[in-house]
Amino acid sequence: MLALLKENTSITTTEMAKQLSVNRRTILRGLDVLKDKGIIERKDGKRYGYWKVYE
Repeated sequence: MLALLKENTSITTTEMAKQLSVNRRTILRGLDVLKDKGIIERKDGKRYGYWKVYE
C-alpha cells in the first residue's frame, strides 16, 4: 500500500483495492494504521485531496 501511495499520491482506495486484489475495507483499515503511526496524512479533503507520505 505504501509503495502505491508513494507512486501515485492521488490514488483512491478503490484503485488500491483493485491493484492489490483485496477488499476496499482492508485498504481503509491499513490506511488507518499508517495514519495512526504518522506515516501518511490526507491533505485537502477526501474527494480532491492527496496523500502526504512522511517516510
